[in-house]
Amino acid sequence: MIYVVAHKMFTPPDLDESYRTIFVGDRVRAEAKKDGFLVDSDGDSISDKNPYYCELTALYWIWKNDKSNDWIGLNHYRRYFISSDTGKILTKDEIENLLQSHDVILWDKIIWNESVERSYYCGAGYKKDLLILKKYMRKFYPDYMDALEEILKGKSASYANMFIMNRQLCNDYCEWLFRILSAMECEVDMTGYTVQEKRIYGYLGEILLNVWIKKHGLNTAYCTAINTEVGTLSWKDIARINIKNAVKRIIYFPSGIKYKRLYKR
Repeated sequence: MIYVVAHKMFTPPDLDESYRTIFVGDRVRAEAKKDGFLVDSDGDSISDKNPYYCELTALYWIWKNDKSNDWIGLNHYRRYFISSDTGKILTKDEIENLLQSHDVILWDKIIWNESVERSYYCGAGYKKDLLILKKYMRKFYPDYMDALEEILKGKSASYANMFIMNRQLCNDYCEWLFRILSAMECEVDMTGYTVQEKRIYGYLGEILLNVWIKKHGLNTAYCTAINTEVGTLSWKDIARINIKNAVKRIIYFPSGIKYKRLYKR
């Protein structure tokens, strides 16, 4: 089952029976329940943390409440994996064929002109939070530190928390991921953060998915993802992302602490 995460009502593309929508966030929850959709607030959930965890509140719900599907996927209401052969959104048969020869399906890596670490804290994050992440990684999973540093120092990664993998791998990943992120909550200080910057755990989850896969040496199938609002990401799209980050960098110190934060404090 691929869960399509949405925070608002939308018109879905043509999808087969292997896709099902799950809504996150208070803005749509009442309407979603009325219309009979899945919502991340039913059962065992962390729905109230959606402003900080983004689509990961849906992943938590899936982990705790889906006990029947053989494989689990996460797409967005506007982003879907597509077949390299047909250029269309992956079907159930295509997914199952890929999973016969691969452990996990991920979005194609984005290649930066700088490290993943610097892209993080020159984008929407802060270096101090990466230091907290490293602290709890070292505390709970010290044998993952090499993989973490390798991903952070590298210049490419898969983003958006999009994946497809079998149930057991998904359960193992979620247990590992949410232990780290939940432990960080008691130490992360979001004073002065913008709405975007408060999505910290969703952003860190993107990095950690790459770390977990790297550590376990999983055989990964990388697929292009289509954004139904703008189409597939081309090299021009990536160039615009890099230019945007370069502009942001002007107002950042190398430490990752913004000038505005210094003035506020």
